[in-house]
Amino acid sequence: MLWGSSLSLLAGCTAQLGLTSMPGVSSTLYPPAGAPNKDTAARTPATGSTGHPGPKHTPAPTGPVTSDRTWRISPLQARRWNYLVIHHSSTATGNAKIFHNAHLRRGWRGLGYHFVICNGHGGQDGEIQVGPRWVQQMTGAHTGNTPKNSYNQHGIGICLVGDFMKSKPTAAQLASLERLGRYLATTCNIPAKQILAHRDAPGAKTDCCGDQLHRQLHSTLKYRIARG
Repeated sequence: MLWGSSLSLLAGCTAQLGLTSMPGVSSTLYPPAGAPNKDTAARTPATGSTGHPGPKHTPAPTGPVTSDRTWRISPLQARRWNYLVIHHSSTATGNAKIFHNAHLRRGWRGLGYHFVICNGHGGQDGEIQVGPRWVQQMTGAHTGNTPKNSYNQHGIGICLVGDFMKSKPTAAQLASLERLGRYLATTCNIPAKQILAHRDAPGAKTDCCGDQLHRQLHSTLKYRIARG
């Protein structure tokens, strides 16, 4: 993977951070939907952040995988998840590794999202990248300032790379979001009314996940996801 020498990255969809490039770094990668398989609260976040502290970060496994089974878990293993919370990175490029480092700079315990879906700039278009908060069934750090912190405690955070205030996600990103979302909604028994954008959460003060993705999510996408 190659990244530019300087990136302005969003941490928690609310604050711009500067981050230098990290050439040669790899992260856990998953093939886009429809493509052949190629072979997850001990510290207080930085002031003004939207995240919620979680257990100490353990790096996600690296290298290619053969199937989606890495993000598939038994319902008996799952934390009590009540929501799917959809985000955009508000950046043109990025991936889970870059956002992980940006969130560390905020004083968080690593990547605040449970999943990142790439757009072809920083990762393969439609790649589903799994964060350690999902692997370890940890509380998220993506939707703060909500009552009882419920949308971090019981919300699965999925971030699509891109700025969707005017542009739309790629077809591959949407296909992967639907595929991943269907699995999560079925496994965790999450209905359509609890599949939402970051901006929809009570107390949230943000435009995330962008007007375009927000419109797509609430028109048909969340209903297709909830059907499983």
